[in-house]
Amino acid sequence: MKPIAINTTLSLLFSAGLMSASVSAFAQSVAISADEKSIGLSSIFRKAYDFDPEFIVSKSDQRIANADVLAAQLAYLPTFAANYGQSPIENRVRTTFQISQPILDLKKFATLQSADSLEIVAKANFLLAEQTLASRVLALVLELIKVRENLENNEEQIRTLDAQLVRAKRRLALNQGTVTEVSSTQVRSDQAKANRQQLLLSYATFERQYQAMTGLLPQPELLRFATDLAAPRLPTLAEVAALAKDNSPKVIAANAQVRLAELEQRKVMANYLPQVDYVIQQTKIEGEKSDTFSGLNLSVPVGVSPSNIALQRKAIFAADRAEDQLRVVTTQVGLEAQQAAAQLRAGVSEVQIRKKVVASAERAVQANLKGFDAGIVTSNDVLSAILTLFDARREYVNSLATLASAYLQVQLVSGVSNEAALRAVEDMLMVPTKTASAK
Repeated sequence: MKPIAINTTLSLLFSAGLMSASVSAFAQSVAISADEKSIGLSSIFRKAYDFDPEFIVSKSDQRIANADVLAAQLAYLPTFAANYGQSPIENRVRTTFQISQPILDLKKFATLQSADSLEIVAKANFLLAEQTLASRVLALVLELIKVRENLENNEEQIRTLDAQLVRAKRRLALNQGTVTEVSSTQVRSDQAKANRQQLLLSYATFERQYQAMTGLLPQPELLRFATDLAAPRLPTLAEVAALAKDNSPKVIAANAQVRLAELEQRKVMANYLPQVDYVIQQTKIEGEKSDTFSGLNLSVPVGVSPSNIALQRKAIFAADRAEDQLRVVTTQVGLEAQQAAAQLRAGVSEVQIRKKVVASAERAVQANLKGFDAGIVTSNDVLSAILTLFDARREYVNSLATLASAYLQVQLVSGVSNEAALRAVEDMLMVPTKTASAK
C-alpha cells in the first residue's frame, strides 16, 4: 500500500525550528535502536501492556480477584485451630488443638461452587481491560497520525498561500489586482501559520500521553495512513451482534454474576440447615493427661433470626437484579456491536467518497491558479479553492481514523484477540512512515 502523497515532511518542520517543544524529544527517539523504531500497533500494545499505569491497576485487580477465587476453592478443606489460656472458673492453663473437616456444610459448599464463576468474572473483567487498552492504544496512535498528517497538510497549505500571495502582489504591481486581494491572501496565510502552532501543541500533548502509556517516545517511523485501502470484509449487523453476545466479556461476566447470585441465596438458606463436621480435638489441662476426641459434630440452628430473614430477602432481590442486568448488558452489547458494524460500512464508503473529493479539489486548485494567471478568476476564487482542498484533506484523514476505530471494535466484538485485531487494522489502512519515505 502506498502512503498518502503529501510532499512536506515533519523533518522540514524540525529543521525550521518550528517544533521547539518536541525537537529534543525526537532527538532522543532517534537514538533508539533500529529494531525498536519499526513499531507497529501490536508492538505498541505490548509495551503499553507492561507500562501503562491504568492497565497496571487492572493487573492488580486481577490478582485480587484470583485471590478470591483461591479462597473459594479452599472453602471445603479442613481447618485447624489452637487455643491456649485460662478460663475464669479454672486456675489451670488449658491448651486445645482441633482439626475440623466439613462433611455437610451447604454454606461452604456453595462457596466452593462459586469458585468457577468467580474465575470467569475475573477473566472476563481482565479481558475487558485488555480490550480497553487496545482501544486506547489505537486512539492515541490515531491522534498522533492525524496531527502529523495535518502538520504536513498545513505546511503545504502555507506554501501554497504564500505562493498565491506572491502572485497577488505581482498583479497589484501591474495594476491588474487590488489591495483587498493581497490583504485577504495575507490573512489566510497568517491564519494557517497560527493553526500550525496549535497543531504543534497538540502533537506535544499526544506525545506526552504516548510516553506515559508506553514508556517510550513516538518514533519518527510511527505508522501513517495509506492511500490504497485494503477493503475489509463487511459482516452483517446480525452477524456481529450474534458474535458479540457470544464473545463479549461484559455478557460473560453478567452470566457468571447470575450464577453467583443464585449461590448467594443458597448461602443464606444454609443458615437454617444443620451442619456436620468430622472433628479431631486434643485438650491438655495443666497437670493432667491430654484428652483426645474424634467424631462427628452436629450443629443444628434453633430459632429464627430477623437478620437472616432480611438477608434472605436481599439475596432474592440481588438474584432478580442479576437477571435484569444480564438482559440489559446483552441488549447493550448487541446494539454497540451493530453500531460498530454500521459505522464500518459507512466508513468504507465515506473514505472512498472523500478520497474522490480530495482529487477533485486538487484539480480545482490547479484550474483556478491557471485562471488567475490568465486573469479569468479572482484571487478570492483561488483562496476558496485552496481552503477547500486542505479542508477536504483534513476530513479525509479524519474519516480514515474513524474507519480504523470502527474496524477495531468489530474485530474485538467478534472474538479476535487484541493483538490480532490491531494487526488487522494496521494491515487494512496503515504503513510505516519509513516505507513512505522510501517510496
